[in-house]
Amino acid sequence: MLIAAPMAPAATAAPAADPPGCTRTPLRSGGVHIVCAQGVPVDTVVNGTDKADIIEVRGGDAVTGHLSGTVNGLGGDDVVLVDRILGNGGGRHIPGVVDGGDGDDEITVADKDNQPVQGHILGGAGNDTITTGNVTHQAYIDGGAGNDEITTGRVFTTSVKGGDGDDVLRLAAYDVPGYDRTSSLDGGAGNDTITVGELGGPLHGGPGDDEITVDRFARVNSRLPKPATIHGDEGDDVIRAGAIGATDNVRTTHIGGGAGADLIEVPSVGQGKAATVSGDDDDDVIQGPGGTAVAVGPYGTVDGGRGDNVCRTDSRAGGTVTNCPA
Repeated sequence: MLIAAPMAPAATAAPAADPPGCTRTPLRSGGVHIVCAQGVPVDTVVNGTDKADIIEVRGGDAVTGHLSGTVNGLGGDDVVLVDRILGNGGGRHIPGVVDGGDGDDEITVADKDNQPVQGHILGGAGNDTITTGNVTHQAYIDGGAGNDEITTGRVFTTSVKGGDGDDVLRLAAYDVPGYDRTSSLDGGAGNDTITVGELGGPLHGGPGDDEITVDRFARVNSRLPKPATIHGDEGDDVIRAGAIGATDNVRTTHIGGGAGADLIEVPSVGQGKAATVSGDDDDDVIQGPGGTAVAVGPYGTVDGGRGDNVCRTDSRAGGTVTNCPA
């Protein structure tokens, strides 16, 4: 995304509505370049314009130099750059908020000083690009309507949603503890591409022909760990994952294609821990990478589901294979 150069006039003092330490400079696009060098405190708001704006929430010290208030890009193709976004409010959890509003926005929220993202990031309508560092503490990321691209570091106890449109979601890791009953990773409606380095919670492709790739699954890290689950949901989905249930210290894992003619590829199922692969409705293909056989271990289940399915499996080590041709 191109950033318009500022016009000749020097930066001016922020209007009374802006927090202290914020300045505004007109841009040739008709928008403004806002720099808040001391952060945006709780209960304060920074508003852009209906044009293409640049909004920066920068440095200061580690106590005050972050976003705990609200930044609204409003209309236009905005660029929003934030060093930190925290939930902070005198003992209350008041999340900082970045809302790109309408337009093709570019939102970048760093985890400066090892402070993970703890607020809400909303792309709004438009083809948005959202990039963050590590995310934690009941944060919330939603691309909104449009073909969005969301890239994060490690995500813990947080919902990440693509929204309507053909979205691309890339997460280094996604982990939801057993006590968290609300967080989920969801592509939303549209033909989405979702890639996760390590999965330890629920993943939904949403309606549409989705492509989901998970490299590996999280280990058990509490007495009541949440299962790692992949649901393709409605549509002709392609799901590729690393070995599921490979050892007894990984989470219980389930992969379900949902309605539609799905392709599911995993190298092995249930070698050391309970794990299930299910094609669900319609004519599905379940196999190992590149058409090889899935090694079904003693704790594994492969279920083709309803439909005329093709299953390529090797169950000599035990386990269960059902609703698949002999």
